[in-house]
Amino acid sequence: MSSTAGLILAGSIALSAVALVIAGPGRGDHHEVPKTAASSNPYSPILPGLCRTEAAVRSGDVAGASRIFTDTVHGPLHDVANEAAASDRAAAARLLEAKQAVELGL
Repeated sequence: MSSTAGLILAGSIALSAVALVIAGPGRGDHHEVPKTAASSNPYSPILPGLCRTEAAVRSGDVAGASRIFTDTVHGPLHDVANEAAASDRAAAARLLEAKQAVELGL
């Protein structure tokens, strides 16, 4: 695996972990995620988008990975970070740093 692919993979894993922790239900006074359709959850594109980004990188399609990340993950990650900043600025900062590492790798 190239160093770029490794960086993107590591960043994707970090983003997944942080996003799931921050956006997950049951976090203090955090609002529960509706149990209706996944489309009602604005964070639902994050994990599948990261998986698709990683798959594209593994197949050698870095340009496609960049497009997937930008189109499906970038915006929702900013939304998660903005929401998290109200209760956990350090976690929000880690999320944005991981996002930036993936972007730089792409």
